[in-house]
Amino acid sequence: MYFVLSRIHIFADAGSEDTPATVAYDIPLEVVREAVVNAVVHRDYAAGGRVQVRLFPDRLEVRNPGTLPPGLTPAGLRKAHVSVPGNPLLAEPLYLTTYRERRGFGTCDMIERCRKSGLPEPEFRLADGFVVILRRGADGVGRTYIEAAILDALAGAGAGLTIAEIAARIGKDKNNIRRALNALVAGGKVLKVAAFPTDPDTRYKLAQYA
Repeated sequence: MYFVLSRIHIFADAGSEDTPATVAYDIPLEVVREAVVNAVVHRDYAAGGRVQVRLFPDRLEVRNPGTLPPGLTPAGLRKAHVSVPGNPLLAEPLYLTTYRERRGFGTCDMIERCRKSGLPEPEFRLADGFVVILRRGADGVGRTYIEAAILDALAGAGAGLTIAEIAARIGKDKNNIRRALNALVAGGKVLKVAAFPTDPDTRYKLAQYA
């Protein structure tokens, strides 16, 4: 897993007097961990082949030899389900040491974490084994998905919006929005309008409306 984390983008926010510094990867750490650990725990140990982790410019793919338990489909992973690990002896200690999320809810947690980070939901596929596809946090022009959503929200608000107003419009976590706004301000796409550095009524507007 650390091989993957060392090769994906990391975003850091220096924070302020009232806001602690935050650090995030372009794919949430917990989502990468769940995908990799699930591949090890749920793989078919009677089949040949190995767990494969492949990193591309736009996505991470985690593939394991095997299939889903009878009665469970890729669509079924998007809701609570019965967990049937391929290796129960390995699954239990990983769960107790918190390397695994809640039994039967790990994939649901992955979906929710990606949503909160402004990323597309994970894709679950059966194709020459079981594959999880995690989209990375950047679009074709180098902006994160959450940055693109912020720009869309600000496009219809000439007077600007506060972080709380942006969060209400795009349904994303305020800390992620704050980090994305810092990047947009630094890149000259968005202007920050505040009476003083820690002004709670700080508003953000597209640079074109300045």
